[in-house]
Amino acid sequence: MSVIGMQSSDPLLDSNERCSLPVLRIAVLGGVRLSLGAGPLPLASRKARALLAYLAFQASAPVSRERLAGLFWSDVSDAQARNSLRQALFELREGLAAGGCRELLAGRDELWLTPGRYRLDVEDLLAALAAGDAAAAEQVEPTGTMRLLAEYEELGSLFADWVIEIRQGTQKEMQRRLERGFSDVSRAPQLRRAFAQAALRLDPMHEAACRVVMELAARDGEIGIALRAYSALYEVLGAELDMEPSEATQQLAVEIKRSGLAPSPATVERGGAPSAEGSLPSIVVMPFQVWPKTAETAWLAAGAMEGVVHSLSGVEHLRIIARATAMAVAARGGPEVHDPRSLGALLGVRYVLTGSVQMFGGELRLAFELAEAERGVSVLTGQHQGEAGKLFEMQDTIATAVAAAVAPSLRENELRLAMRRHPGSLTAYDLLLRAQDVMFRLVPSEFDQTPALLRRAIAEAPRFASPLAHLAVWHLLRIGQGWSPNVEADTIDATRYADAALALEQDNAVALATKGQMLSFARRDYAAGLQLLDLAVARSPNSHLALTLRSATRNWLHDISGSLVDAKRAMRVSPLDPFGYFTRQMVSQSLYAAGDYAGAVEWARQAAALNGHYTSNLRTLVVALVAAGQLAEARDVAATLRRYEPHFSLVSFAARTPLREPIRGQYVAHLRAAGMPD
Repeated sequence: MSVIGMQSSDPLLDSNERCSLPVLRIAVLGGVRLSLGAGPLPLASRKARALLAYLAFQASAPVSRERLAGLFWSDVSDAQARNSLRQALFELREGLAAGGCRELLAGRDELWLTPGRYRLDVEDLLAALAAGDAAAAEQVEPTGTMRLLAEYEELGSLFADWVIEIRQGTQKEMQRRLERGFSDVSRAPQLRRAFAQAALRLDPMHEAACRVVMELAARDGEIGIALRAYSALYEVLGAELDMEPSEATQQLAVEIKRSGLAPSPATVERGGAPSAEGSLPSIVVMPFQVWPKTAETAWLAAGAMEGVVHSLSGVEHLRIIARATAMAVAARGGPEVHDPRSLGALLGVRYVLTGSVQMFGGELRLAFELAEAERGVSVLTGQHQGEAGKLFEMQDTIATAVAAAVAPSLRENELRLAMRRHPGSLTAYDLLLRAQDVMFRLVPSEFDQTPALLRRAIAEAPRFASPLAHLAVWHLLRIGQGWSPNVEADTIDATRYADAALALEQDNAVALATKGQMLSFARRDYAAGLQLLDLAVARSPNSHLALTLRSATRNWLHDISGSLVDAKRAMRVSPLDPFGYFTRQMVSQSLYAAGDYAGAVEWARQAAALNGHYTSNLRTLVVALVAAGQLAEARDVAATLRRYEPHFSLVSFAARTPLREPIRGQYVAHLRAAGMPD
């Protein structure tokens, strides 16, 4: 390994010399600008600057010369591309060496930047937002990350694709940090308002941010500002989506006009549909106990609690009590802090999650318990263990593991409660749970009961978006199962119900994902479908259904790695989800497309074990078995498939499947080999 432009390599520098070197600063918000110490670092070539910026975004991971040549010179021959790369590297070497910079390292076939010896301005901005810096929030502009590497897209089509990907990822992360900033009611109102205003500049249709701006402006006596924020949201929603703000936002505007004072923060944070909200499950996550009481264990416990609250906040139909409220109750002390029934009565919650963090030698152990508040009984307990030296990793691991364990148990317990209630006393939420249970089991004799249950839920709570969203899912499943008497009519109905749900709740992840899936599945508009699916995941990062449907669209686009990432993330956040058979089928279908037929068979069998009625998975199992050379078993599964889908034909399947060539042709050929009729 050698340093470009230097005779000695960076690892040979002693620690004093390393610390004395100035840090290379790379500004990418608005083109590319370089500085070293107090002065600028001029580089004449735009491609040399872009190349350095690209390496900086790789987090010091080595990048092959072949990759760089193809990224910037894809329109010329390989030999010309290599020569152009050498020329750009020569200029880069000369420019950096002139400033005494030793950050660029090179091996025979790879290049990378020295870890810790350079800074990206966009990373500094994101770090400042995470730290709650109001000045950083002021830097967020209406154009969002479109300024990132501005006007550098013209350097090549592949580089332009990468720039777009970086912009999208950065904007999502920026929005996530802004959302955490304005949602934390323990922070100063001025700081929350600054973060909410920044989130609105980034996304003028962000209703949660608008509600925070309205509430805090009204509390400061700035009624005009509060109502102007509402008016701007109303106009942009009408112009862009032909819809009005949600009922929660409209009600907040009414309260401000009536009294000049916004409702309590809890009312604003809840949002959603008031007519159904009383029946939704709610949970408080209490501060975790620590032993021994050291700064290290206390820090980990606080991080784990915050991570669990953040993870659970993305679970559909679950209200989370603000972290600041839980901490305030814990700080008051008293016996109620340790009694789920007292906490339930005090905070109006249905569930209480408690936990403890213990350190034994070099190991950390976290135990947790979920209790049903009304009866004070334990619903779920669990324990996780890891190395104490990996605190940051442990925080994420603990938060994800606890959320993944808690959320399915909550749903199962809620379903059991709903099943015990008299049919005449069912709430809209109870009816929704029963409809989901019937729908996702895919038993032909029961499947058609779903719409009646959902329509009863809509009648009980006309402003509750989820029953409408799940009616859209039902039509989608009916098409996929091959049970639709009229595919075009079901396609129209699925889209219509998704639109109706979004008119009530624009952030409803199920509706966004279902509408996106219909665009991909039925209309073959993969780009528009993926855009809505991305939005669904951004709005609800822990939505198993949204992640699974996005996995499907990515699979149809031949983005196999992306499809697998989404499917496995869905299983990680909700390992016991009732829709889990679809997720495992997507893993199987992706492996089939990648040529891993043994793996495809294994995952399809897992899906079949969860639900043997799912015809899409039976088809995937058939083709995977044929491809793996297990023809006899493939024909047995095909016989089962024909029983569940008696009107199946390869001609109609080829016409309706969103699979694209060459996978579609291979898929059809393997189905034919197993005996499926033309």
